Amino acid sequence: MTTPFESTRERYGITLAWTYRYLRIGISAAVLALLSAVTIESTRIGVLHSISAYYYTDARNIFVAALLVISFGLLALSEPGVERTLRTVAALFGPIIALCPTSIPEHAVPGIALVCPVPSASVCVPEPYRSEVAVGIGTYLIIAVVAWAVVLVLKASVPGRLRPAVPSLAITGAVILLVAVTDLGWHEAFIDNAHGLAALAFFATAAALAVVSATRRYNERYGYVLPRGFRAAYLVIAVGMVGAVLAVLTIVIVQAVLGIHLAILIPELVELVLFFAFWVLQSIHKERVIWAERPRTPGDALDGSAV
Repeated sequence: MTTPFESTRERYGITLAWTYRYLRIGISAAVLALLSAVTIESTRIGVLHSISAYYYTDARNIFVAALLVISFGLLALSEPGVERTLRTVAALFGPIIALCPTSIPEHAVPGIALVCPVPSASVCVPEPYRSEVAVGIGTYLIIAVVAWAVVLVLKASVPGRLRPAVPSLAITGAVILLVAVTDLGWHEAFIDNAHGLAALAFFATAAALAVVSATRRYNERYGYVLPRGFRAAYLVIAVGMVGAVLAVLTIVIVQAVLGIHLAILIPELVELVLFFAFWVLQSIHKERVIWAERPRTPGDALDGSAV
């Protein structure tokens, strides 16, 4: 006979499973929203040289909101293993991409005049957008430090939970410290370069997530073997994401060496679309694992009424 405690615990388990599902769907929806906003704005003003340049257009609200939603979702998914560390690191770079505009050259965005602090500069974050970075990054650092401290306290309060979280806490703490020191010590340079470096780090981390999923056949926690079809799909996506990251990195290096400005829209779109495909595929895979671990019964309210 099921006790009231067991019934309540099972019901909370189902609720958490559905919350997990909605959280993953929300991340997918945010990526789709960003792609949609870029597409719609492109029909109005033309195609720009990068996704980041759409920050300076009417797609800005969607651009910022989508990146913040994606970052929150990645941070909230507290699954164990190296994937947790990679997701957490990506979640720290996402808000920097959203809150720090990208540097642009003259005539890169219709209607935006290039007013740089150094008159001779050909590429920069123009005024009046530079002043917004101080507020945005200041808020980001406050929230990041508070969240880091809260997670540390929560992990330390439960026996056996702190040690597995040490790698994630150490790496995220280092990232937060690096952002703070760089912003305080070299604020003007930070404004012009933070977006590009954060975007490259975010995409590289996302590619690493795909690589881990493609190369890990066995999950130690759940004890399942990755089906061959999923592994093949992960492998294709991982190769594409790594290739797109290398393409962006190559373009950035060429720009720095030759002093020219090249379009990076195509590799950015490839990376974003592949991330969307990876996330949907992984969500389907993990959905099967979760419900395989939880037997379905007539009282499970799998229609979502338990939420």
